[in-house]
Amino acid sequence: MLTPELSLTAKYNRPRFGAVGRMPWDVWVAQNQVLNREIIDIFGYEIPAVALARNKFERLERFLDGALWVLIGICAPILLDKGLNTRWTKGLIKDFNPAFLPKPQFQKLFKNPKDAIYRPVGIPFELLDKANRFNPGSKALNTISAYGLKSLPEKLADKLLNYKLLILWVDLLVMASKGQIYYWGKNWITEKWSGKKGFVGEFTYATDDYLKRKSAKHEQTKKTKQYLSLIMSYGSASLLPALLWGLLKSKTPAGRKNLIGTIKRVIPALNYFHVVYMSRWVMLWHNFFNWNLLGLIAARDSHELRETATKMFTADFFGFVADDVFKAFLGKFLQHRYKDKLKGIPLVKKGVLGIPRGISLHEFEDMAKRLTHQKQKDILPLAQKLIRINFWSSLAFASLGMGVTVNLLNNWYTKQKVLREQAEEHLKQIPKLASP
Repeated sequence: MLTPELSLTAKYNRPRFGAVGRMPWDVWVAQNQVLNREIIDIFGYEIPAVALARNKFERLERFLDGALWVLIGICAPILLDKGLNTRWTKGLIKDFNPAFLPKPQFQKLFKNPKDAIYRPVGIPFELLDKANRFNPGSKALNTISAYGLKSLPEKLADKLLNYKLLILWVDLLVMASKGQIYYWGKNWITEKWSGKKGFVGEFTYATDDYLKRKSAKHEQTKKTKQYLSLIMSYGSASLLPALLWGLLKSKTPAGRKNLIGTIKRVIPALNYFHVVYMSRWVMLWHNFFNWNLLGLIAARDSHELRETATKMFTADFFGFVADDVFKAFLGKFLQHRYKDKLKGIPLVKKGVLGIPRGISLHEFEDMAKRLTHQKQKDILPLAQKLIRINFWSSLAFASLGMGVTVNLLNNWYTKQKVLREQAEEHLKQIPKLASP
């Protein structure tokens, strides 16, 4: 039986928030999708957005966006880890003690015994799928042992699934609240500070009359839009966990040629890293409803609506897809360029639905452990170098692409559009002014 001294409650074994153990720092960055998306967001969107803001009011709004995103990105995992995960793990060890590996046996799985941290809630969603519940002796036992378990009874599996879905739900609710606070809060703050209504991006070159006319429809429907946004934000935060619960309770296995079987194939992409760090594809779900659609609803005129739509498509492409596409192409190039020296070590593999993607740093770390000593000595340094070049180049490409397209193009086009519309309105007023 696990004693308190050999469980999560022991001080020396308590998981430190953000601890990397013996994992190389850039492998941690690659595996932690909250952190690597944060890098793209900060350098590709937040810094250029603040630097290229058209006036002090817009600069404030863009700063608030970045500050809230970073704050929530840090605080949400801390809340989930300290408030939920740690407490649940203690309770699970107490209630399902026979299912956990004894501490000495668990420590033997790691080079550094301090890395043997019980993390049962980190078990992937697919291993908790009703269609995949396994018997003793299953190969999946090799997977669950990394989380400190030697068996997975039905009741424990059900409880773990509920805990994981609760973490997902709480995380999405916190992120939904961030979206509501930012979009409606920044509209209110800049209106009070500037004394003007309308989109702050136009303040430098638009007249007050023009701003009022353009934002009149928004002012008339603002209350309705706020209610609609609340339903959308918190409804979407609840919808994804509910959908996952239904899929994972279904006995249809992943890969079966029907709708449920096909959808289940993408479930592994939704797994959190180290229990509390959101998957990039869960992040994309949040972005779609609480950054993109919410931004469209809260837009104060047609120019802000257009800029938000442009930002929606380009930022999501560069923030969630472009780096993987770039990594796959660059990985294929590097693999072909150094194929003789790599001696069969892949830099590209098939991803979800068979789409090629570059090998990630943390996947390569796992692969390297299985190489022979001679291959590790001869090939490993080159392969590590190439994969690191590929990873950091893909982040740089996504950051640069996002910074240029989202900010410079929007700023230039809106200015031309506003100046032209004001000139046209002025020309229409000339005959009225000239008439007696």
